[in-house]
Amino acid sequence: MADSRQARQNDKWRMLAKRLYGRIPPSWRRLLYPMVFCYWAYQEIRPQFWIGESQGRDDGRGISVLCVAGNWDRSFLFRQVLGEHHRQRCTGRAWLWNLSKVLTAQGQRCCAVFVRARPGFRRFLGPQKWINIPAWVVGEVDLPLPRHVLASENVKKDLRRIRKNALTYEISHDMRQFDDFYHRMHVPYIAGAHGDSAIVDSYDQAKRAFKGNELLLVMAEGEPVAGGLIDYSETVPRLVMAGVRDGSRELVRAGVIGARYHFTLRHLASQGYTKAGLGKSRAFLQDGVLRYKKKLGMRLIRMAEGCFYLRVFDDTPAAGEFLRENPLIFERDGVLHGAVFVNGDVGQLSDADIAQLDKRFFVEGLSRLWVVSLGESSRGLTVPPGVAERITVCAASEFFKWNSR
Repeated sequence: MADSRQARQNDKWRMLAKRLYGRIPPSWRRLLYPMVFCYWAYQEIRPQFWIGESQGRDDGRGISVLCVAGNWDRSFLFRQVLGEHHRQRCTGRAWLWNLSKVLTAQGQRCCAVFVRARPGFRRFLGPQKWINIPAWVVGEVDLPLPRHVLASENVKKDLRRIRKNALTYEISHDMRQFDDFYHRMHVPYIAGAHGDSAIVDSYDQAKRAFKGNELLLVMAEGEPVAGGLIDYSETVPRLVMAGVRDGSRELVRAGVIGARYHFTLRHLASQGYTKAGLGKSRAFLQDGVLRYKKKLGMRLIRMAEGCFYLRVFDDTPAAGEFLRENPLIFERDGVLHGAVFVNGDVGQLSDADIAQLDKRFFVEGLSRLWVVSLGESSRGLTVPPGVAERITVCAASEFFKWNSR
């Protein structure tokens, strides 16, 4: 507990240092670049190690994970893989190449390790089998939305809520409306939706992003209740910085987030754009934001901002449970793949089972979706012809051997 309190105190000092650094004139910052680089390199080579443990399970069992990541990434990972109700503790600092010693001393019950590090520091992690999970993946959609997307029941549900609540939209370039959007919509919505893992741009950063772009406001009874920026700084316009009035969950249930997407895409299509960027999503196939964008027909185009290195101890029941509950996107040789882990022998899956996995988890832009058996073998299974081009089935031992670095 003392280590955790000290870690939180250190985090507060780092945040203060970042704010002070942000106030230094850009021309002066160049003088500090060598010191800043050395500081962050030290932070990554000799990082803090954290252990997260799940709580609140009916069967009394839990999952423990060792994690090396900054506050936002660590909070996201623990919420994603351990659930809302978990506890975490800092075990102190150690060199990356001593990770095995940390596991022996502190993390013997851990079924997996996540390390957020620069690609150049991967060599410090040793020769073990690691999976590269992008920190973020970036996607886009075709405009106007294709008929098969608009015909899907999930999208029809969005459109019915827009009509039922008489939602409309306006485009604004007014700085006063932007200020209202930033302070009363964006900040409370992101903070409420993502908690400790919320990443909120500073007001100065957001104001610069607004310059030369557009603010789309979702209107209800003539009043703005939600919105987002449309960024035209690249060839393909992008949706950035969503917000909901006071972070209201009632407004979210009324469909204002879906309205923001649909109105923005309609607006861009009316201007003649044939594609729109949907921004960044986390690389977990059950992440709510990723799943929402998938139903709009999103196609993944690249990864962004580095990756998490994941090592799983695949010979334990806890590791099997961890894998089953966390289908993910991973990168190998610059190509994105998906992986879904299933119990038992994958050869027992029917064609209907595989078709359902394909429908639920395959995202356009993935090279393949790997269906990985946690049983003994994948022999004797024939993948249905309709999905054979994008589905591969294998045993866990084959998957980890193929994916080893």
